[in-house]
Amino acid sequence: MVLGYLLVDDCHVSLLEFSNDAMIRVLLRNTTDQFFAQLAKLCFRKAAPFHTEFEGSPRIAAEDGPHAIAFDGFRWHARAFCVTDEVFKDFLLSRILDIRASRASDVLPENDQDWHTFATLEIGPHPALSETQAKVIALDYGMKGGKAEIRVRRALLYYALRRLGLDTDPAARKPQDQQIVLLNHIEVQRRDERVVE
Repeated sequence: MVLGYLLVDDCHVSLLEFSNDAMIRVLLRNTTDQFFAQLAKLCFRKAAPFHTEFEGSPRIAAEDGPHAIAFDGFRWHARAFCVTDEVFKDFLLSRILDIRASRASDVLPENDQDWHTFATLEIGPHPALSETQAKVIALDYGMKGGKAEIRVRRALLYYALRRLGLDTDPAARKPQDQQIVLLNHIEVQRRDERVVE
């Protein structure tokens, strides 16, 4: 099993038990520990298809079940071959309806090119920020030489761009709101046709 992750920030440290600290609690999707453990075991065994339905269109994962589990920062996904659409895709764990008995499948996890291919996101401060603001953003993101690199699986690229606010044109927001930009957006767009330039 491969456990993928993306920018997990679910820890909270109270500095010196300071009474005025706070954290925004993100509403996470409903996935029980027991269900998550059961699905993780399926990845190891390469067994048991699961079934999901959204907007009236049922989807059936490959008969050998998921080959990876990934967290996008908000939700957990099972990565598996969709028999209905005949492509590898992500299934939200909170939308999986059931897990059934299985039979062997001809679909190999090695054929999931989006999972096994990586892209590097190069981010930098928004060019319209003042020099001081750009320095602060560079410090905040741990940038060296005005940029930082984030290596991400192509299968998780859409989620990474959304999570960082890089899925829209940076000109659509004020520089103080859109503090970082994707420096290599043309290269990233070539890697993933879902990316909006």
